[in-house]
Amino acid sequence: MAVVAPQSALTQIQNKVRSITGRPDITQLTVAALNQYIQTFYVYDLPEHLRLFNLKETYTFTTQANIDSYAFDRNHYVTLEPPLFIDGYQSFWSQSPQQFYNVWPKIEFQLNAGAGTGLANQTFQVLNAPILRAQPRFNPDPALSSGTFDSDIILCIRQQDPVSGLYTTIQTMIDDGSGNLINSTYLNTPTALPVPLLGSVNYLTGLFTVFAPIPANQEVMISSVPYTPGRSTSVLFFDDRFVLRPVPDACYKVSVEVWRNPLEFLDETNNPELNEWWQLIALGASLKVFEDQGELEEYAKFMPIFEKYKLLAQRRTIVQQTNQRTATIYEQQINPGYFTFWNRF
Repeated sequence: MAVVAPQSALTQIQNKVRSITGRPDITQLTVAALNQYIQTFYVYDLPEHLRLFNLKETYTFTTQANIDSYAFDRNHYVTLEPPLFIDGYQSFWSQSPQQFYNVWPKIEFQLNAGAGTGLANQTFQVLNAPILRAQPRFNPDPALSSGTFDSDIILCIRQQDPVSGLYTTIQTMIDDGSGNLINSTYLNTPTALPVPLLGSVNYLTGLFTVFAPIPANQEVMISSVPYTPGRSTSVLFFDDRFVLRPVPDACYKVSVEVWRNPLEFLDETNNPELNEWWQLIALGASLKVFEDQGELEEYAKFMPIFEKYKLLAQRRTIVQQTNQRTATIYEQQINPGYFTFWNRF
């Protein structure tokens, strides 16, 4: 008689959750609700409980010339683990804006670009170009909101009082990172789409265009940050964005190791990424059911079993990591013909 191998598909996980929670019937726990508990634990909770070797991979992206900021997919990856490499070269890594911008300061230059003429589509020229573009901040619902921007460009239209000599600001604009000038309120306050465009900016040439007529007695002041492009050697990771310096002058491959979320179940025949995780997933989903239903005694009763399966799931990662010794400053001093662990340093 043939022996059937253990099954680990979503169907088996569903059955085990129903068995543990005492909810065998769909009237007690619907299929949709059951799958939601399973998917939530598997995709979001599991990688936070355990940093498993099987969920570690290399995250790569390619730079573009004169683009210094690149978004990180925060919903599909958990954490990053430097070192980071740019075109194969290990690069300076920082998660502190203070540290990074002490090394690569953003020096703003302010220019009196001229005065209004009363005509539409008036242009103004910044001499120190190219200039940095805005970095869009994370927007949780781009369909409903413009988001906000971290902009180093400020175009200020102001008017001088003929009696006091003091200036009154008429309007201020920032850029959106895509060559558009918008209202400066978008620095910190998201607003419903669409975003009214007030002008345009060419980041490479420093040419500004204001669409609406500017009266002849109003001055235009422009603040911007010029830069010299080159091969990037330093990276700031902050606000789920990579900021590179120098600003890239070409396409470079950036790579860093990351811990990712598991791929969700798409149908009932799907297995976890590692089949042996199925019992841990079932226990974790069951605890979520107990948590939502306020069944704290059942929750406490099954918690030790959950911890046991966590240790089993972690065992493969622990054994894998024991094959490599802790990194030291001497590990790269390798004698020719010998592996790292043979040298005597």
